[in-house]
Amino acid sequence: QSSRSVVCMLQSVQLSVFTLLASHRTLPTRWTSPLPQHRAAAVRCVAPAATPLASLLEPGTGQGAAQRLILVGGKGGVGKTSSSSAIAVRLADTGLSTLIVSTDPAHSLSDALMQDVSGGSPVGVAGCENLQAMEVETADAVDRFRAAVSGFRAADLGLGGLAEEVLGQLGLDEFADILDNVPPGLDELLALAETLAVVRGAEPDSDGAASLTGFERVVFDTAPTGHTLRLLAFPEFLDNLLGKVVALKARLLAAIGLLKGVLGGNDPTDKIEAAVARLQRWRDRVASLRELLTDEDVTDFVVVGIPSRLAVAECARLLSALADQGVPVSHLIVNQVVDGASSTAYLDRIRAEQGRELKRLDGSSPLGELALSRLPFFDLEMRGVFPLQYVASQAFRGTNADAWEDLLADQKDRFVLVGGKGGVGKTTTSASLAVQFATDGHSTLLVSTDPAHSLGDALETDLSSGEVVRVEGVAGAALYAC
Repeated sequence: QSSRSVVCMLQSVQLSVFTLLASHRTLPTRWTSPLPQHRAAAVRCVAPAATPLASLLEPGTGQGAAQRLILVGGKGGVGKTSSSSAIAVRLADTGLSTLIVSTDPAHSLSDALMQDVSGGSPVGVAGCENLQAMEVETADAVDRFRAAVSGFRAADLGLGGLAEEVLGQLGLDEFADILDNVPPGLDELLALAETLAVVRGAEPDSDGAASLTGFERVVFDTAPTGHTLRLLAFPEFLDNLLGKVVALKARLLAAIGLLKGVLGGNDPTDKIEAAVARLQRWRDRVASLRELLTDEDVTDFVVVGIPSRLAVAECARLLSALADQGVPVSHLIVNQVVDGASSTAYLDRIRAEQGRELKRLDGSSPLGELALSRLPFFDLEMRGVFPLQYVASQAFRGTNADAWEDLLADQKDRFVLVGGKGGVGKTTTSASLAVQFATDGHSTLLVSTDPAHSLGDALETDLSSGEVVRVEGVAGAALYAC
């Protein structure tokens, strides 16, 4: 029953989304006005989808009924999962068989649908006949990738002795080490490439489940912008790396030919061929992913944001990155827009929801064991040193001072990590904490490790060079950022 209620709410959400998109090839002026310097460039450098997004709602026998892929992405916390779910519900409501897939390693699709869709296999969504949903198990895809790589180590060939030593000197183990230690972001790429291979009918489902090729529309709820930017960069890197590994095959076979005298009857040629075949399969998957992401007749990327300075700046960076990679994008959804007619009721609902969740934090939740600092909702975006100093005074002084006294007064070198869900204020919190450290006399370095950086926007300081930059305007010790 709760799942059906959620579907009804998503149907309400998607009405507002698709009412906007149904009659506009380009976005309404009031939605694009914060990006005047980017919009014209986007028209020149991003190939728009062959048809407006609203045409995906139209069942038929022509192009509109062919399988299409819709990727939904943007800054964390702006409503990507709600938007992608609403799109999927509307597609399903028009009679199109639809699959929504979460490739975010930190899934929230089950929470949005109030239904468990984990496990890596499609699950029917209660209350929506034509919709199925699944959360991709990225760890499983990584494990299968590692299994493919494992056959490329000299020790895996079972040769031993001199033969294993000679083959190891060809650089085999070094390549395997690079591929085996999966860097951040590659997990989503592997999971997406594997899922698309099955959805598009290029490969059977590895688990022997029913084919996923029958879906007319596939909606991908992607990870936050930082993951997406890494995902866009990885296909070329991985393709080049796998190409070099496959090219080693000729050198390996030549070396084996020279070592036949010491191998006896142990010929590893078949093992090498099998290892190369597994890697080639992954290489083909990645190549197919690159092709699909740039095919405007198949794929449309929908950017999601909210009307805030930091979110708009990140949308612009994401749009630029998509343009550089040739990914078709022609739609922007802006959530959390408050108009005058609904502002009072909106704030009442927000206040009630916050009250319920704050009671949970004060109750039996494990989070209740942490020192809790409450900050008010600021009606302005806190950007620049002086606004951040005010945030610090509210966060780390006054009623919250006891929770931070030891950390702020400690004279030893300290290493502080700030993390949490996208869009909850990590950058503002870390920046204001750094400002407070410097104000209290601690020489401080503030570092952003997010590929989708917004630290420069928060500090109103240009950090694009990648070099350490001194932040001006801080009284006390020096504050540096990069």
